[in-house]
Amino acid sequence: MWEVCIAVAAAAADGGSPPLLLLLSLMTLPTALVDIFIWAPGFALFSEFETCKGGGFFSREPRVCEVDYARGLGRLLVVAQCVVTGVLYLLASVVSFTAFVDDRETVRAKKNAAALAGVLQK
Repeated sequence: MWEVCIAVAAAAADGGSPPLLLLLSLMTLPTALVDIFIWAPGFALFSEFETCKGGGFFSREPRVCEVDYARGLGRLLVVAQCVVTGVLYLLASVVSFTAFVDDRETVRAKKNAAALAGVLQK
């Protein structure tokens, strides 16, 4: 659902509306940071290349582990996905904030030029 909100904000900010560009930047920055610094390490921490059965706390059965490359590689692919999407969200945040600042500076320069032109005409 959050990605849909980001997509709507991105589609609305396509025209260059400064408040929507700021909103897009403020939405994608925490998403990027959570993907890179929470989800990716969390999945990496629990990625194992073996599946174990038995050997629980109250179990009398011995713990039997089997090598499971599919499970480990799947988790590592999820880690890579989290890092890549986090970097893409971070890039989107930087680009939208840069567009916001550029638009704000352009408006400020136009106001200053108009004020200066008004003073010079008097």
